[in-house]
Amino acid sequence: MRGRLHRWGSRRRGLRAAAGLLVAAVVAAGTATGAAAPASAAPSVMLSTPKSLGGWGVTGLDVTTSPLADFKSNVTALAEWNGRIYVGGMFTAVARNGTTQAAQPYLAAFDRATGAWVTTFRPRLDGGVWDLAVTPKGQLLVAGYFGVVNGTTHRALVALNPSTGAVDSTWKATLTRTTGRVGVRTMHLQGSWVYLGGNVNTVSGGTGTDTGTVRGKNLFRVKVSNGRPSAGFHPSMSTAPWQVFASPKGDRVYAAGRFGTVNGTAKEVLAVLSPTTGALVSGVAKVTPTFDCRPACTKAPYSEAVYETKNGAYVIATPTEHGLHQLTRSTLARRYGHYTGGDPGSTVKAGGDYQAIAEANGVVYAACHCFRQDYSGAYRTTTPGLAPTSWSRYSRINGIGAYDATTFAKLDAFSPAVYGQYGDGVWQLFVDSAGCLWAGGDIVKTASNAWLGGFAKFCRT
Repeated sequence: MRGRLHRWGSRRRGLRAAAGLLVAAVVAAGTATGAAAPASAAPSVMLSTPKSLGGWGVTGLDVTTSPLADFKSNVTALAEWNGRIYVGGMFTAVARNGTTQAAQPYLAAFDRATGAWVTTFRPRLDGGVWDLAVTPKGQLLVAGYFGVVNGTTHRALVALNPSTGAVDSTWKATLTRTTGRVGVRTMHLQGSWVYLGGNVNTVSGGTGTDTGTVRGKNLFRVKVSNGRPSAGFHPSMSTAPWQVFASPKGDRVYAAGRFGTVNGTAKEVLAVLSPTTGALVSGVAKVTPTFDCRPACTKAPYSEAVYETKNGAYVIATPTEHGLHQLTRSTLARRYGHYTGGDPGSTVKAGGDYQAIAEANGVVYAACHCFRQDYSGAYRTTTPGLAPTSWSRYSRINGIGAYDATTFAKLDAFSPAVYGQYGDGVWQLFVDSAGCLWAGGDIVKTASNAWLGGFAKFCRT
């Protein structure tokens, strides 16, 4: 849950020549003078070979409702309920071994163990799905850029029965926008609330006598129980966040994206907000981007993903242009960093932005459209795509990297062997109840040419 979603701007285009190749093996590793030896693999790291899903997946790409015309990943959302994995995105059909089985655009369900398509779950949406969440009551919350679900109006957000796909009338939230198409790019369920980030100005929701309307700008929270918006939480963000993550500790909400102000205060890359009021939390450092082209350009830096580690000690953030940083939670002071780019000394640009983060068994997994080198101990670049200004060691990265959650050392044993079609890489990482890692994005086949339909599953055994 995204760990979910979504992050645009100058992320294009990484290693286009690779055409989305997530290379099969670690073929290069090196160290700078006097650098430490390469990190050893943690015993709990996932195996690099994806599990068989019986050839099931999704196919097709419809970007007509996407807020970005050049976005070419047909899977952007993953969630789990009762032995099923729900897959959302811009796909148009369910397929098996590359052959279309049925038209089922934007949202489908598959058996978690076997991968088989669940034919009884057939909701009908008219636009792309960007994020998914499951409530404690077992309702499937679906967010995206759609306007009609099962023949009735439900703009950008709807609750479905996860068994049948029918709209759940006990959960209601109506979203509107002053101009343009309303849409939700990211949501995170934490405690009694669901935090929503997107192109939204007003939320009206709730059921029975517990209803309300809240006006704001691009970030809201609504009740998990019935969808009523919180009147006390009303931050104002100059642009919609690309990802929102609410801390399990209940004391802050992180918002990542390309915004210039929050509540009228200059704030870029990453904002830390009160979960109850939306006010900026004081005492945290400014997150320094890996690259900032200003004043030669006008584009502000951005962040595509943010995550707080399960031990509550660190924040993992993506401070623009191929960077992945470990920050101390208390102050957001930078502790360690990684950067993706081309080979040392090469003039060919490679690498790409990190786009999704998840954690399992003390290992942080981070996905990117990067298919060349991961540089450890790297924090800055003068030319995105080339080697950074300094580093301690480098090793191959194949679209998803594994990192020790405490030391943040790269764990080279995890080197997945899957291929993409457009070079967009992985846009969603999700850990299921069995402890396996699911990756969704521009994924079409394994190194042995086995077909993959937009997603893959990695386990420890």
